[in-house]
Amino acid sequence: MFAGDEYSYENSYRRACGKDEVFCKNPYCITCRNKDESITVHADCFHLFVQRCVVKNVADGPARKKEIYRRLWLAGRKRYAWRGIISKIKFMSSTTLESPPPETISEICGFRDVFLPEVALLIQSHSRSHILWRYCSVLKLVRDLELAESLETATYPLRKVLSWSRGELPKLVQDKNLAGPFILLTLDARGVKSIERIPEVPTTTGTEIPTPSFLFALATVERLSGAKIEFELGMCHFHVGLHDFGIRSSPAISNKHNDLWRLSLSSTNSVSLDPNCCTGLSFFLRNHHIVDIHAHSTRHPPTHVEKFKYMEAMFASARDDGIEWIYMPLTAQDVITAIRARKHVLPKTPCYFTFYTKSGDKIVVGTPYKERGEHTTKSLEEDTVYIQEKDARQHFNLIYQIRPSFMPSAIYPDTDTVADGDADSQYPVPVIDPPPTITSLSPYGLNPPPPPKAFFSSASLEGILDVHVFTVGWKKLCKGILVEYENGSKRALGQCRLGLDEVQSWHKPLSMHYMPEDYERNVCDLIRETRTSKSAVVTFDSESSHRSEDGSMEENYYELKGRLNFWFTFHAIELQFVDG
Repeated sequence: MFAGDEYSYENSYRRACGKDEVFCKNPYCITCRNKDESITVHADCFHLFVQRCVVKNVADGPARKKEIYRRLWLAGRKRYAWRGIISKIKFMSSTTLESPPPETISEICGFRDVFLPEVALLIQSHSRSHILWRYCSVLKLVRDLELAESLETATYPLRKVLSWSRGELPKLVQDKNLAGPFILLTLDARGVKSIERIPEVPTTTGTEIPTPSFLFALATVERLSGAKIEFELGMCHFHVGLHDFGIRSSPAISNKHNDLWRLSLSSTNSVSLDPNCCTGLSFFLRNHHIVDIHAHSTRHPPTHVEKFKYMEAMFASARDDGIEWIYMPLTAQDVITAIRARKHVLPKTPCYFTFYTKSGDKIVVGTPYKERGEHTTKSLEEDTVYIQEKDARQHFNLIYQIRPSFMPSAIYPDTDTVADGDADSQYPVPVIDPPPTITSLSPYGLNPPPPPKAFFSSASLEGILDVHVFTVGWKKLCKGILVEYENGSKRALGQCRLGLDEVQSWHKPLSMHYMPEDYERNVCDLIRETRTSKSAVVTFDSESSHRSEDGSMEENYYELKGRLNFWFTFHAIELQFVDG
């Protein structure tokens, strides 16, 4: 909530109808914040709604103003029970409306003529976080309310509702023996979009990519036996909250985890690791704990930058670092055949995964979590290993449940665990402790330990087709490196924040240039406290190998052979060459 940009409207509106005090203009009002079923509205959206809202059979004046306020409050109240979900799992502003019609976009842009569909699509794809889409949502709400009949509120037990869609009247259960035992809700940024009684929990095929426009809520009829639901103006209002439903990004879930879902009260999501429909995963972490996983896909508009910025705003704190972003690209060469996951996820041992590809490579996501003062990693002997059957046509699904505190309660693949002793020998733990063969890129020629609690990533420096360096600040400090290989595979080192940071690219590089750089950063604006962090300027050269006549490399240039270990925290990085 931003001061000066919103109004709060409390549910005492009937006692204050027609008076100026109906909307409270104080964004810090404790009474409004603590009031049940209070809503918040952006000031610009409020004025647009009041200006455009048409109330049939009501003359201008106090009566019209009263009805407009009532409708706006009703629209906000309908999502009250779900606002914890909507604030927790962000609906991207540009995808709130699945496809805003050209007429709406033209009207908001101030054009009399209607844009061609191609032009409207171009405008929408240019900036997906623009205020334009919020205005489109307001106009959509205005038109939906204009078409709705102003009937009396109808209240039913939820178990009596067979189906319903926004803007329509509910269909009631005539024979309870024919109605399914499960209730499926489809949610968008305006609350409940539809209700359906289904006979069984849908099962996944392993190729679904969650759409960013909807969430899905599932519950048994028995669990909601006492719940009631109100219908008015084409909208519905529940008297239940988040704890009564399991919230997911897809309506389907694996057969193997059906029973787990039935017992779980946490939000359940799944992302596919099929490279045919998923081009990569972005893991968003705070304090070394995964708070969300984003699936990149060519089937849906990209929303990863908006999700990252939302996470930053949600977890903004002067005491903590920001949101770490670990990107894991997936290609046809990177089909995941096994996953090693840390069995016991605790504050001192956060999530740590090793993904094994069919080409024999290993991709590490997370941190071995070195304690300050320690120089060895935590033991990984008790990890759980998951293996995909060799003849299986389906790919891994990564299932994760996030508690209301945003800490992950479970992250696991959609397959059986391996209990035999061959798993550890077939899928060994990656060796990440620095052996003597490692050449540190330290300006002092030493091999210092990585930063405390650093994340680990590693990639081969051989057979590179293209390389992209993600940089921040005017010094072009390296944040991450994305490597594309001649065999079609890809690897990400550090934080490759797609679409957020500036990128420098090279084709078939011959050498790498590395210049360590210390920089000062503010940690407290109030007392102007600063700290020094270690970073570096990293570039590549496609024209020269920078090898001298005696065979040695020029100063600060390195040959592209072996592997590159990339340790990183939110602020610091440490690079190491690994021979062989």
